[in-house]
Amino acid sequence: MAQTKYYNGTAWVPLVDKIDDYSVTVKGEVPSGLVNGTNTVFTVTRDIQLMVGPGTHSASVYKNGVRMKQGTDYNITVGKQIQFVTAPASGSVLLVDYDTTNSYAINGSLTNLIKQNVTGTKNGTNKVFQTSTPYAGGSLQVYINGVYEGNMVEETSPLLGTFTLTNAPLATDNLQVSFQTVISASGNADTVDGIHASSTPTANTLLPLNSSAQVPVAAMPVTPSAKVYRATDAAIANGAWTSVPFVSEAHDTHDMHDNTTNNTRITIQPNQGGTYLLNGQVNFAANGTGGRGIKFVVNGLVSSNDPNDGGGTFDITQGTYEWRRNISTVRRLVPGDYVELFVFQGSGGSLTANAQAAEYQLGTFLAVTKIGA
Repeated sequence: MAQTKYYNGTAWVPLVDKIDDYSVTVKGEVPSGLVNGTNTVFTVTRDIQLMVGPGTHSASVYKNGVRMKQGTDYNITVGKQIQFVTAPASGSVLLVDYDTTNSYAINGSLTNLIKQNVTGTKNGTNKVFQTSTPYAGGSLQVYINGVYEGNMVEETSPLLGTFTLTNAPLATDNLQVSFQTVISASGNADTVDGIHASSTPTANTLLPLNSSAQVPVAAMPVTPSAKVYRATDAAIANGAWTSVPFVSEAHDTHDMHDNTTNNTRITIQPNQGGTYLLNGQVNFAANGTGGRGIKFVVNGLVSSNDPNDGGGTFDITQGTYEWRRNISTVRRLVPGDYVELFVFQGSGGSLTANAQAAEYQLGTFLAVTKIGA
């Protein structure tokens, strides 16, 4: 909180409880405007904070190093404007110290609106005006030409935003109000410092809890994951590590696989780097000749001495039955990395990696799922 400010020994009180948390003190600003002995209106870059109490505002205006007196030498007309009673002579040096504030000061989940314009005709006769939104009863503060009207205001209908003045303002008067917005379930009750809740993940929103005090499943981010499989048998050449092509997808949340282009690969997409679980399986047709093998290959490195590239097995001999192996590993992957399932068979000729369409859990597949950051 900023320090309390005083005017002739009397404390100035900001319009809302926490306005100082949002205020900025400007020192020695040279206002814009011609200093030519004729012009009387000058403008600072930011709105001058209004105050309740003597002085009605936070500005200190100096001409040639001498502090001017409000009402006698100048007045604050509209938020940023200073109007001198007598035009400063050519060559005069004008400086302004003041506190400025944002248009909105947040107090918990409620919003205080500061120095707002109103709807209504200023003609010296009309006394009824309306705020931009409903206001909380007892919170309305009305200012005419920077002067606080106090009890000269009747809060006619806070819900409709209407109020009635004792004295009708003239067409040339500056009429502004400050007030606290009305609390409502659809307006403020679902906010924290003015940020509203949304069941759809959206920038600068909160995720509301469901009736079980949990974040709804529909609002949770989707975990990157892809599982591809063989819907038909694949012929695997003899005597070489071979990547298995996959043309069927069980699921693919983030377009990690393509059934046509580079269909041996599952690729990590932009902004999806992290720790991944790799799981793969092959089912070779029955054959008793030669060895069989299966392993994961990352970024095409078939032979790798990187300890991160674990996950594989190889049998030199086996009986005359199907050779089925399932392997898993955990690996750090970054966007652009791709994973393939490589298999080996040494039967002396082509050998099929079975699809097992009747029981896909026994067939040939590859799955890559993110499990951590």
